[in-house]
Amino acid sequence: VDAHGNALANALVWVDSVSVGKPLPEIRRETLTIERCRFGPRIMAVVRGSTVNVFSRDPIAHTPVFYREGNGEPVDQMHTVDDGQVVPSEKIARQSGIVEVRCKLHPFARAYIAVFDHPYFGVTDAQGNFTIDGLGPGTYNVKVWHERLDKPMVQRVVVGPGGAARLDASLALR
Repeated sequence: VDAHGNALANALVWVDSVSVGKPLPEIRRETLTIERCRFGPRIMAVVRGSTVNVFSRDPIAHTPVFYREGNGEPVDQMHTVDDGQVVPSEKIARQSGIVEVRCKLHPFARAYIAVFDHPYFGVTDAQGNFTIDGLGPGTYNVKVWHERLDKPMVQRVVVGPGGAARLDASLALR
């Protein structure tokens, strides 16, 4: 857990049940890096239909396997062997949900890719901050997920006419 005082990094935050608003990004390509037998970023959020490039910075073999939450069958699997190797996948973000990444050769290496049908999501930085832009005024259900939570926490947030709101949350991690 990457926590600093009361701040929690690598928490996924998204607005639930928003189907209209700002357009999805035109460029839908993100990179998951393997370096020193670790995946980075630890938590990644993408829109459905994105290509995920798996980029190895290690001169050794890795076999990342991608599992969709609640399904024991892999969504995708690949093998990297060289520093600088890039393996693209369109399978990982084909469907919404959280995808866990594990390396067959290094069981401690793990990451998560959250796939959304909308652009209203973010991941907290080292200070626990995040930004979700483009929401109009209104009341929204915001969900917060961390790998050490049993289920996402839900909190109602009111976005005022100026387009700003604040979310302060306490999470009970396991």
